[in-house]
Amino acid sequence: MTLILLALACGGNDDTDPSTEPNPTTDDGGGDPEETTSPDRPVLSDCSAECELHTTGDQFYLWTVGCTATDPQGPETLSPLGDLSVRKGGSEIASGSIACSPTGDCGTSFDEDQLGASVLCSDASSTTFHFTVYDLDGHFGTAEITGG
Repeated sequence: MTLILLALACGGNDDTDPSTEPNPTTDDGGGDPEETTSPDRPVLSDCSAECELHTTGDQFYLWTVGCTATDPQGPETLSPLGDLSVRKGGSEIASGSIACSPTGDCGTSFDEDQLGASVLCSDASSTTFHFTVYDLDGHFGTAEITGG
C-alpha cells in the first residue's frame, strides 16, 4: 500500500480509554472534542486525505488517507491498527480501520463506495476524516482533517 502524505494541520488529541467511555471524544457542545494534554498519548501529524481517479485496469475514484503517529514510549508501543471515521455535517457516514507501520505511518486507501456509504470525491471539501491511533499502554491520540 502506498500512502501519499501531505503536511496538513491536524488537531485534537484525546487520552481517554475508548473501551470504557460511551463516546471516546467528549463533545463540549461546541463541536470540538475535549482536548487533554497527557504526555503519554500518541501524537498524530502530517495528515492527508486525497481522492484521485485510479486509471490502471478498472477506473474508479480512490481515497488515500493517513497520518504519521509518534508515541512518547517509542514506536514499538503503537498498536498496528487504528480507527477511521468519515463524517459529513458532523455525522458519521462510514468507518473503517487504518494500519500503522512500526515506523508510525498510519493509513488506508479505499474506493469511494467501499466503506458501505458513498464517500464521494466530488464532496471532498465537505468530508472530514477522524483518525484514532492507539498505543499498547491504553492511550490514544486523534486528529481530524477535511478531504482534499
